[in-house]
Amino acid sequence: MPYNGIAELYDILLQSGDETFYQWLEHGKDSEQGQICEAPIWYEKKNKWYFSEHNFIHLNEPESTWYAHPFNGTLPKNNNSHVKKYFELQDDENLIGTHGKNRTIILVQKYNTDWINPNNKQHDIIKWLCLPVFSYQERHKQHYILDDQKFNTPNRIYLPPVYCDEHPGMTKECCIQLDSIQTINEKYIKPVNSYCNSKKMKYPFKITSKALKIIMFHFIKQFNVFGSSLINDIEKQTEYDAFVELVRETINEKTNQI
Repeated sequence: MPYNGIAELYDILLQSGDETFYQWLEHGKDSEQGQICEAPIWYEKKNKWYFSEHNFIHLNEPESTWYAHPFNGTLPKNNNSHVKKYFELQDDENLIGTHGKNRTIILVQKYNTDWINPNNKQHDIIKWLCLPVFSYQERHKQHYILDDQKFNTPNRIYLPPVYCDEHPGMTKECCIQLDSIQTINEKYIKPVNSYCNSKKMKYPFKITSKALKIIMFHFIKQFNVFGSSLINDIEKQTEYDAFVELVRETINEKTNQI
């Protein structure tokens, strides 16, 4: 299958350091850092909406009706006259709607939160910090995708697809949308399988620790979380810098030959 990016490139460069971009996981293991999973995630296209009461039915809240209004950044005060137990809303809270669907995610970090009930550990919620994954569409031309693969885009990173039977990977070319990073309750997260060898047996898989470090460093560096001058002073030539330089050189060489 032809790809717009160079599907095997990251593996070729990482294998020189005895690593790959993806690796297989054994069946039955708990979810772990870097694992490829699926979960319902939310994201914003152009608009959001907020909801106000239309007909509140006190004795049967699920049958109550609501109005949807375009959200312009400010919620009206005292929009709802009741505490909505069904939605677990307080008097000063509202429902805000945005787009969402089941998407592929990469697990970054697991943690527990006891915010709702600090006095009862049984009510702790287990969450994962996750990186949502988006598939490229026909509107995304080759130069657009190669820019992502060359780490030229601050909020996106290219994810390679399966390019041979022995290697795990995405079923198509994808990217991580770093500006959609979010936390997700562990109960909503399901492992994703990749095909193995010609027998087409499914196995869970993950990105390797080195690949995850490269991705997260791209996020930190491009958004200047600590200030670009500080990062440059501390590490003039990081593993990230070396990897990105090799990726760009290789892609430029190959595209100039086409």
